[in-house]
Amino acid sequence: MLEYMPFIWGFVILITVVEELISRGRTAICFLPAGIAAFILSVLPLGIPVWIQTAVFFAISLILLLVTKIILKKILSPNTKKN
Repeated sequence: MLEYMPFIWGFVILITVVEELISRGRTAICFLPAGIAAFILSVLPLGIPVWIQTAVFFAISLILLLVTKIILKKILSPNTKKN
């Protein structure tokens, strides 16, 4: 299974890019850096287990989703200052 992981992560990256181009929802783009990180881990000659690659993918995805949500919330929220 370990030898197929670069292809699987490459497919995840491809699907992420295609979905982002189609939807333009700016949500799928958070999965692109996570997919790239997991892909890099899978091609390293260290034999990093699949569960670590998957954990890195989900951790980076979650962090980016949360950060993006916080930033967009600040940008899109109306400035309601009371005098």
